[in-house]
Amino acid sequence: MSSLVDKSLNSENGVFLFVKTYEAVSLGISRSTIERFFKQLQDLQILIKVAEKEIQEESSTKEFSAYAINADNLEIFLEADLKLNKYYKSIFGETKKKEKSDNSKIIALVDEVKIRDEKIKELEKLIEESKTIQNVTDSQEYKDLAESNRLLESTASRLADENEELKKKLESNALENSNIGTEVEKDELIQVLESKLKKAREIFKEQQSIIISLRKAQEA
Repeated sequence: MSSLVDKSLNSENGVFLFVKTYEAVSLGISRSTIERFFKQLQDLQILIKVAEKEIQEESSTKEFSAYAINADNLEIFLEADLKLNKYYKSIFGETKKKEKSDNSKIIALVDEVKIRDEKIKELEKLIEESKTIQNVTDSQEYKDLAESNRLLESTASRLADENEELKKKLESNALENSNIGTEVEKDELIQVLESKLKKAREIFKEQQSIIISLRKAQEA
């Protein structure tokens, strides 16, 4: 498994979103989950290679452009999964025995959940955009694109379900830790939230740019 991780981390497609297996396990992520992610990622990498070859030959460009966008977004979501698992353990795992949790971490996690909610919405929009470009044919290219969409829809649904569970735990934890802290701590938290909001806006602009490019390719 570790060789698979190392190979993926060093692949030409830049799969830098995953940590090594032992690090992932230390964050409370099961081996089966990691293996499932890598299986999906491997399938995507194979299709991306095919897409790149086809694009170089100037054929099926629109379909594969839509596919490549979806593949890139799936990697973004898998990265978000690892980050949130790390946050989750730091708040509800290691700090569970303490009388009070770190409120700044709780608020940071709340913000992270909100950002991932927005990413899910953007992913759903991209899925719909790619569907409008697909020509209903029996070609292998279409079947590959349809399969990638199914993977993305499944991922978006799973992330939405996990977000709901995180929100419930956050609400419960917030009741036990209602004291946010001093004014200085509040100012620091505001800065953190503003920084994350700025990042979320940047991601939104990038996604909008992708959608515009996609539409132009469709009209061409």
